[in-house]
Amino acid sequence: METYRRNGNYEQESNCEAIAMWRRFPMLKKMILLAGDIGLLVLATYLAVVLVFHDIDPQLVAISYYNMLPVMIIAAGVLFNINGLFSLARKKYSELVLSLSVTVFKLFIIMMAASFFLREFSYSRSVLVVTAILQFILLASWKYVFWRIENMLKKKKNALVIGNQSECARIITRLNAQPQLNYNVRYICTDCENGPWKKIAEGIDLIIVCADMSLKDKAEIVHYCHTSGKRVFLVPDVYELFCSGVELNKVDDIPVLQPHNLKPTLEQRSLKRMLDLLVSGTALLLLWPVFIIIALLVKVDSPGPVLYSQVRTGRG
Repeated sequence: METYRRNGNYEQESNCEAIAMWRRFPMLKKMILLAGDIGLLVLATYLAVVLVFHDIDPQLVAISYYNMLPVMIIAAGVLFNINGLFSLARKKYSELVLSLSVTVFKLFIIMMAASFFLREFSYSRSVLVVTAILQFILLASWKYVFWRIENMLKKKKNALVIGNQSECARIITRLNAQPQLNYNVRYICTDCENGPWKKIAEGIDLIIVCADMSLKDKAEIVHYCHTSGKRVFLVPDVYELFCSGVELNKVDDIPVLQPHNLKPTLEQRSLKRMLDLLVSGTALLLLWPVFIIIALLVKVDSPGPVLYSQVRTGRG
């Protein structure tokens, strides 16, 4: 029996420029999604005012509600981020609808509390209820359209499963039952020590390691994935379920442990960049005379450069 065998057909990458841009710029997708969310939140509020106060000029009535829009937008942005509504890929639409319903309900509670504490007593409770209903309907429709587009443009991720024959077959069955994950198992490896899995893994996006693998082999695979930018899933045994420092994920009803990736998310990178600029800018303004003196002392004391660079594992 061969150590490696192919499973499924390799999907060719589309040459369409729009699809390539959509895949290449995740920030653009999130900005489009965020802009649509904000627009629909405001639209739902305006429509609620028109429906409740249909016998009065809605333009005059709506003015009293514009003051609360910043509170609503900020609260919605925080709740959307917490409930994962800015990342629609690899999720079932039913999961998105459930998360959206919880988010809209929390937003409704926050707006009621905010209108009380900010003394916006003219903020009608009827408008709040109608707004919440319209927000759910409009956002659910918008998320569905965006979710469909993402799934249509999403490129399948090629996967390699490493483990014994029965475990590999079980993993493949579960992956096939979750098509929204968009994983295509191209190879399985049943002999990690003697097979050239590293060469095979060069064209692979995800490596799934079964529970029967030895700790030594698992450590080698995880190290390889972190240094080469590959994603790795570890199917845990009973002992490893109690280990910390990893994220618990699942493929259908199979629990998998995913070691934390060294690459930060877009939100983490944005926050880190802002802090970097703030802290470094403040330090430069206050300490630039000291830095000049230190640089001169370095040049006098040693032949090496003033600025030291080092190759590190991480983004860039």
